[in-house]
Amino acid sequence: MFNNVHFYHRTIRRCVVAFGNLFNQITLVKYEKGTFNEVERITVPISYSGNENYAQRLLGNPELPTAVQIKLPRMSFEITGIQYDPSRKISSFNEECATVDGTKSTVQTPTPYNIEFELNIYVRNMEDGTQIVEQILPYFNPDYTLAMTYIDEMNLIKNTPIILNEITHSNGFEGDRETVRYVNWRLTFTMKTYMYGPVTGSRGIIRQVNANVYSVPYGTDLLDAPDVADNLSRMMITVTPDPIDAEPEDAYGFDTVIQNYPDQ
Repeated sequence: MFNNVHFYHRTIRRCVVAFGNLFNQITLVKYEKGTFNEVERITVPISYSGNENYAQRLLGNPELPTAVQIKLPRMSFEITGIQYDPSRKISSFNEECATVDGTKSTVQTPTPYNIEFELNIYVRNMEDGTQIVEQILPYFNPDYTLAMTYIDEMNLIKNTPIILNEITHSNGFEGDRETVRYVNWRLTFTMKTYMYGPVTGSRGIIRQVNANVYSVPYGTDLLDAPDVADNLSRMMITVTPDPIDAEPEDAYGFDTVIQNYPDQ
């Protein structure tokens, strides 16, 4: 399809891994009742899963009726949408180039996309939830920027902002709805990422430039002389390095040849 060149930079996978790694070291500390003496410290597990599916996994297991409280705390996240971002669009004619281990590579300007993420936090009570959320919020004001590698062979690294959009929480239930069994905090984020096309080799050195230039006779007013086009002269300008086999690192000058071609 398109240029019939296969490429796969694992961009979406990289974004998922980078987002999940932001929250994989969050801890929950249990204190002795009525004091701030630490009793237990838990690293909160995190996995890629949707909110509804994960809630069902927490609540439903007919073969092994384990209470929800034993499984908590937990976190899950998922992609909820991907949208093109026209506000970050730049010219498609630009290119990004890199030389790694003597190999020159080129890739066209990337296309900007926003990836929407949803992070869900499941805890036993409100206090546990606020403890986890307070370890996240200070880093987003409202964005946190990651340095992500997009293309390995070019060592192409870009700053990628992640914006915190919204925070909500709700109570979940197990059995009858008069007994609160868990609290769910939901945080939504936008990652401003890029999608790259195929990587190509170097396009080589430009060794000659040819240009057609039209000149107007001195003193001619274009507004007062509608027939001025009849008096145009055409010049062919050719610019080449001197010598022609010079390399970019060499010291060299330019030879310029200008030829006049009157159109009359």
